[in-house]
Amino acid sequence: MNNSVNVFVLKQTDYREHDVIVQALSKEYGVISLMVKGMKKQTSKLAYAFQLFSYTNINIDYVSNDKIHTVKHASVIDSHRMLREDLDCLAITSVVAELTLKFAQSHDLFVEFTRFVSELENRSQKLTIMNLYLAKLLSLEGNTPMVDGCVMCNHQKDIVSISLEEGGFVCQYCNQTMHLPVYNVELLQAYRVIHKASFDVYDKLENYEVNQFSLTRLLLDALKIHSGISTKSSRFLYEYYSQR
Repeated sequence: MNNSVNVFVLKQTDYREHDVIVQALSKEYGVISLMVKGMKKQTSKLAYAFQLFSYTNINIDYVSNDKIHTVKHASVIDSHRMLREDLDCLAITSVVAELTLKFAQSHDLFVEFTRFVSELENRSQKLTIMNLYLAKLLSLEGNTPMVDGCVMCNHQKDIVSISLEEGGFVCQYCNQTMHLPVYNVELLQAYRVIHKASFDVYDKLENYEVNQFSLTRLLLDALKIHSGISTKSSRFLYEYYSQR
């Protein structure tokens, strides 16, 4: 059966001399693996359609039991060049794409990823968009932290730290025995806001310090602790933002 499917290209892996296996995200099937024959040939008509992060229409014979589906035809809907050519977008999208491939095995992320791409291309505060997406992944896994009080004693004042392992804020009294790093008020506030916000309220977030890499690192560390998922591409992200 010939299926027409729209996909986001999230990963490419060389296969044999001229072929490439592409992992993509679709609305209908979630993560799908595609065999793109001859893609590495200079004469390939499919190479442009399968650039990283492109949104592409493909034709395949989809068989549910097949692990890899051969592409018969493909055409670009939106190449999303900015995600590859702007270094901020490239660093961010590389990590988000890798996380999406892993989390989409158990969650429907097509709508969320589509929104992420749109917001990243059109908003100035790129890390804010990434942080909103990371917070959403934590929420989907049931790991939204307690940010209305101390996760240990429920005290709502004198918050000084965050326990990623326990999943929430820690007050100064509990921290006397936990010995966690003490964070400034701006970062603590940002951590609370990002877990209560969404893409829909982006315009209201400019008054908070949510567009900072310190917040991104906390969210990535929380994902690793609670889901056991880390990314190879995060190394480039860390190096890129440490030099800014």
